[in-house]
This record gives sequence, structure tokens and C-alpha cells, in this order.
Amino acid sequence: MAAIETGESYTSTFILTDVNGAFIDATVVLTITLPNGTTVTPSVTHDSLGHYHVDYTFTLEGLYKFQWVSTGPSTSKTDYVPVATFRSIVSIDDVKAFINYGTSTSNEKESLLRQVMMSVTELIEEVVGICVTKTFTNERISGGYTVRVLKLPHGPLLSETSLTSISSVRQNGPTWTQANGDFIVYPDSATVELENNQPFYYGPWKATYTAGRAVISQKIQLAALEICYDMWATQRPYGADQLEPGPSETANWENLVNAYKIPPHAMALLSGEERPGFH
Repeated sequence: MAAIETGESYTSTFILTDVNGAFIDATVVLTITLPNGTTVTPSVTHDSLGHYHVDYTFTLEGLYKFQWVSTGPSTSKTDYVPVATFRSIVSIDDVKAFINYGTSTSNEKESLLRQVMMSVTELIEEVVGICVTKTFTNERISGGYTVRVLKLPHGPLLSETSLTSISSVRQNGPTWTQANGDFIVYPDSATVELENNQPFYYGPWKATYTAGRAVISQKIQLAALEICYDMWATQRPYGADQLEPGPSETANWENLVNAYKIPPHAMALLSGEERPGFH
């Protein structure tokens, strides 16, 4: 199943039968556990004998747990649904044009393509750092008792003012803020030191900041398109990339399901965009 995105409506169904396979009714409750640990019990719609459903709209990114429970008879059914917020370095129209996406392709395929685009964005960000702007709140930074320069877990930062605060995780520990002018920030390397030339102390720490790039270079965009084309190979007819599929094509097809590596040409495009300290 292709990725489900925040804002989408999802239908969860429950079918109840007796030991002979005949449909029966019962008292049915659905409990949904959200990614933040809270739960909701929405109203259940009774469609017909033994058939129930709930339509639920996702508002948070993360893994949801759906647990159906019936009484009289007592049964249960549990399912998990991962939900993503769409993030992509390139537009879906550009990707469609680059991979020769057919105009008659089904909507289900477009949902799968969007999942591929999100995966490609994550792959590229593992190499060059965060591209699509994202805010990290109270993210833990490991370290000893003191350190003069802190390396934020993700970068680059948008600007020197993209770091909001850093504080010790220890009770009654110190807090430093951008509002007080406490920081000297180096956006490219996502590193920070204190304006007063003193070390950060009482580590470890937690930081709130925004990472990403205001401008995505043409090299990164082209690499994203090439990786999308490569990953979409499983959706093209066997041998479509060659006039006559040979041993190499066959081997590539079989390996796609086992492991994935960024194609060499795309990796070459990304190599000059790496930022210090991201590996």
C-alpha cells in the first residue's frame, strides 16, 4: 500500500462472523492510538449484519494503532497505519515528466509515486543534510559536562537566527536563547558556540531549531529526478529501459527488492553538496 499522508481520510473496517462463518452483530468499539500516545474512540458505523466501519482523518505524522474489540462474542482485531507528511525536493509534475509517467496511470500509482518521492528526499538528506525545511523541538544533543562548540544533530540551518534555544536536560540547568543574543551560529555546519566565549555546561542538552535550505541547487534537483527514475523501475515493464533485456537488466531487476544504492551519476551530483559533519 502506498503512503497515507496527513490530512487524508482513512476507512477502517471490521467484519464479525460466528464459528460457521455467518455474519453476526455485536457491541463493537474502535480505539485509535495516535503517535503522541493519546487515544480516541470514534463513533462506529454499522453498515449491515456483521459489517462495521469508521472514517478517520489523520492530523499527525507517525504510526497509528487501530484496535477493534467486540463483546458478545468477544473478539479483537489490531492494525497499524503509518502516516507521513509529504516532503519532496522536486515537484510531482517534474518527476512525472522525467520518468515518462503515463497520463492514463491510476490514482493508486500516483500515491505510490509520492511515496517514492518522499523516500528519495530522505535518501538525499542522508547525504547532503536537511533540504526541505523542518523544525526540531527539544532535540537531544549528547555530550559530556562541558563543550565549547555544539554540533546540532541536523543541518544545514537556514540562517544564523534559525536556532531558538539550547538548554541543559538536567534539573535547574542553564538555558541559552537566540532572543538574548547568546549564540554565534554557523549555518552550513550546524554548529554553535556562545557569544561570551564560555563553554556550554551541564550536558547533555536539548535544542530547538529549524534546518533546511532556502534554495535547492540544480544538482540536488537533478539527482532527485534521476533517483526517482531509478526507483520507479519496478513499476515499468520488465526490460523497458533496454531494447532487449540482458543479464545486467535481469540482475538489476532482482536486486531492486534486496538492496538500494544511489546511482553513481546521482551520487556524483550530490558529492559537491555535502556539508561538514554530516557523516
